[in-house]
Amino acid sequence: ASAGEHFHYHNAALHHKLTIGYRREVSPYTEGGLHRIPLDVSLSYARMVSLEQMEEVLHLIVYFRLIWHDGRFEWSSGDYGGINHIYLSLDNVWMPQITILNDKDEANRQFFSMFGRDFFSNSKKPNVLINNTGHVHFYSQRIADIVCPLDNNLFPFDKQTCALMLVRRRCFNVNEPMIVAGISEGLLTHNQEYMGNGEWEVLGITTFEKNKNDTYGPIDIVGFAFRIKRKPEFYIVMVILPTFIMTTLTILGIFGRSTSIENEFISELSLGITSLTTIALMLDIVAEYMPKTDVFPLITKFMITHITLMALSILTVIIHPHFLYPKYRRIKSALLKSIESNVMPVSPHRDRIARFLRRSLKKYRPANIVFMIIFQSLNIASVAYMLSFWK
Repeated sequence: ASAGEHFHYHNAALHHKLTIGYRREVSPYTEGGLHRIPLDVSLSYARMVSLEQMEEVLHLIVYFRLIWHDGRFEWSSGDYGGINHIYLSLDNVWMPQITILNDKDEANRQFFSMFGRDFFSNSKKPNVLINNTGHVHFYSQRIADIVCPLDNNLFPFDKQTCALMLVRRRCFNVNEPMIVAGISEGLLTHNQEYMGNGEWEVLGITTFEKNKNDTYGPIDIVGFAFRIKRKPEFYIVMVILPTFIMTTLTILGIFGRSTSIENEFISELSLGITSLTTIALMLDIVAEYMPKTDVFPLITKFMITHITLMALSILTVIIHPHFLYPKYRRIKSALLKSIESNVMPVSPHRDRIARFLRRSLKKYRPANIVFMIIFQSLNIASVAYMLSFWK
């Protein structure tokens, strides 16, 4: 017989030996004895799809490798022509039940029930690789939608940690093997820079394991913690810098010129209110993308600070002239009457009024410069503090 026929003969004989009398609904751990070989769950590939900030849900594409031991699949390779592994359909093989603990879908996180929905139950049914030592290798690609509580204190310079947690019950034997979490070496060395998306960068992945007990027995939990960092360039260019520039121009427009006698701060007031309205609209747009919590993000504090600066600038330019020259209104009224009649008032106090007005303007302009320096310094300090979180 040819080598091909020899292989097919032994392969068919091995397949018959392994499947005859095998019941996939029966766990290999119902048998007596200790099972010290751990159930290995390794993350081979991961890609972040998106993070819904309002819902606090992280969408991931994950590729897992599961390895478990089933003593019913052990054989001597010498008895079957040197064959040391075989492929069987997953439909014919017992598979450990693993449930995702923090899945967005309530039906997928039956943590306190006796049996939750298997995280890998919706996988395509490929073949599994079985070694002659009884180790079963199974690979599964899934889309995981996990709940991820967010800390938005430093938004948009925030870093988040989102954990994909898998749970399994040891239902038949307390000595059933525990789950051991692992990460493929190539995932962190070659694919880490491609795991993020346009808004988020994946800094790293770590694993953790813990055990619990409840009424139904021991529970094994393993997790894959994704440490992600937001890319803030969009918010810097579209929100922070425009707010800073608008505040700068508004302060210059309010304090950078002499007050017109004809309109008495009307133009400054109009400029300030227009700028306030614009920043308030920008703040409303930013708020649409933030979860409704009692935490004020850093960018919100930044914009509120600039709104406050503009409001104080408007109040200052309206109030401070009355402290510098209280008789301003009376002088202004006399001059306006003169302008309306196109004749300067013939009055013994004309020269006195003119001198007083000149002295008042001398006080007004330096005061405006001082206020402008103060408010611009606060403006620059605010944006500098904001950008100090950009690392």
